[in-house]
Amino acid sequence: GVLHLDPLWLTEKNGHTCPFTWDHQAFPDPKAMITALRNHGIRLSLWINPFLPRGSAVYQEAAENGYLVHTVDGDVARLPRFGDDSGVVDFTNPAAREWYKTLLRPLLALGVAAFKTDFGETAPFEEVRYANGVSGKVGHNLNALYYQQTVYEVTEEVYPGQAVVWGRSGYAGSQRCSLQWGRGNRRTL
Repeated sequence: GVLHLDPLWLTEKNGHTCPFTWDHQAFPDPKAMITALRNHGIRLSLWINPFLPRGSAVYQEAAENGYLVHTVDGDVARLPRFGDDSGVVDFTNPAAREWYKTLLRPLLALGVAAFKTDFGETAPFEEVRYANGVSGKVGHNLNALYYQQTVYEVTEEVYPGQAVVWGRSGYAGSQRCSLQWGRGNRRTL
């Protein structure tokens, strides 16, 4: 069986940002919990997304290293859907992809078996520039694909031949690295 935790495992439970920090009041010993679940035949899946809350350690590190999507004016791009100052990881930047893997490896080392990769479809696309130089609309689609691939690759390191990513969004090629869930998305041309 699989037990999935949406944002409740995080210190921020707003449902649209991911600081990658456990809520130790709700989960005082994540390692022991994951081990106990595994001993009962239950694997743990965690909800993540590519939106880093301003003020968090992960936002600061990503901003300092150029790992976030920027506006054409050079500022950190805002989320088009949520209206806050969170930054979006720019997965068109290979260095950002490798950095993002470093956020997931400690979770995998605890015994997390899978990730639900939420919100890749909400990458900004108007008046933005992606690290690889593509237009905002192309970058929007590629960002979702590279997000899924990044999480799949790091999960595959720990679970070779058995990696599972529970993906929400993607682009041509995403089927190679995730199971897709189709909730909440609209068709666009």
